[in-house]
Amino acid sequence: MMASFFTAEGAARSGWTSYPPLANIEVGQTIWFIGMIFLITSSLLGSINIITTIIQLRAPGLTWMRMPFFVWTQFVTSFLLVLAFPPWKQLQFYSLWIA
Repeated sequence: MMASFFTAEGAARSGWTSYPPLANIEVGQTIWFIGMIFLITSSLLGSINIITTIIQLRAPGLTWMRMPFFVWTQFVTSFLLVLAFPPWKQLQFYSLWIA
């Protein structure tokens, strides 16, 4: 996303929401979309890693209700990200395709 600042047309001018009527066909906007796809992918893979780690590497005999609150918050946050990010990633691919 930082590379879009060094293009001839400049960075993406559509704001932080990347609202489609404001998202012009420029190199900076395309680089911004690609950067968002990479960020979404890395967050999604990190969330899957956290969920897998919490489920597989619990201590023997440690029940779900005895886990610390921090572990619960990380688990719930990662679960919500796994639910929310695939549609957002699809939207970024679609926006990149029409741009």
